[in-house]
Amino acid sequence: MIELNPQAEADARTLDAERSAGHVRGPLHGIPVLLKDNIDALPMVNSAGSLALAEFRPGHDAFLVQCRRAAGVLILGKTNLSEWANFRSTQSSSGWSGRGGLTRNPYALDRNPCGSSSSAGTGAAIAASLAIVGIGSETDGSTTCPASVNGLVGIRAANKS
Repeated sequence: MIELNPQAEADARTLDAERSAGHVRGPLHGIPVLLKDNIDALPMVNSAGSLALAEFRPGHDAFLVQCRRAAGVLILGKTNLSEWANFRSTQSSSGWSGRGGLTRNPYALDRNPCGSSSSAGTGAAIAASLAIVGIGSETDGSTTCPASVNGLVGIRAANKS
């Protein structure tokens, strides 16, 4: 985890009250979700793991987050990633960022959280049972690689042909 959502507890109480009153937004209502730290979600910062953006607060939620919140998802916080989604150096360590430090494999701390993956923090956090669902981003194995290393299922959206 790189950042906890300071509104998570209040959001959870609201979602619980809605469910108790018989209002269920959909099948994701109340499901705790973690986001990779390159996805805009208020009131948290979006730093891409970099200290250069450690205070950057976006003006609004990403469309993906808007849709998930409307469906009743509980955003718990942000996960670490390879800084700049692994685009800072060809020699950089996987799962390391200036803001979050080194992501560790939850099954074996001396093992890599996954090759060249920039969603290593999301995979590690879900494997460690910090949430039920994690949302990352995929360019070249960023979602599928940490899933395979951590015994999870990674779903990558197909490109429209």
